[in-house]
Amino acid sequence: MINIKILWSIIILLSVIVLSVGYQLVTGSVAIAKDGRTAIILTKNERNFILTEMRGLLSYMQLLVSAFKKLSTNIHTQFGELYNDAVAKRDPDHSLKQVSIIMQNCIACHGAYQLVESAE
Repeated sequence: MINIKILWSIIILLSVIVLSVGYQLVTGSVAIAKDGRTAIILTKNERNFILTEMRGLLSYMQLLVSAFKKLSTNIHTQFGELYNDAVAKRDPDHSLKQVSIIMQNCIACHGAYQLVESAE
């Protein structure tokens, strides 16, 4: 659930940045930079706001990636423990409890992440 909140935060922050930059492109000043790119001329406060938002997005993306890696690693560990305990303990009730915990993690991960193919 926390990952969904992070995703929505990223979407909202990115939307604010895109709208701010779009607004500046339409109503603000632009110039050609020395390297050929379009330079968007902002006030100091506008520039600081956009840079702060960009850093926030990068931080959220890093959190999201690390959360995904943690869930993935955790699932593999839990399956290993399930196998080892099933062989050693031979207790169906214990194994069912472990499967229940694993399934909760699966549901959380599949609820927060989707794997899609790139267009390339």
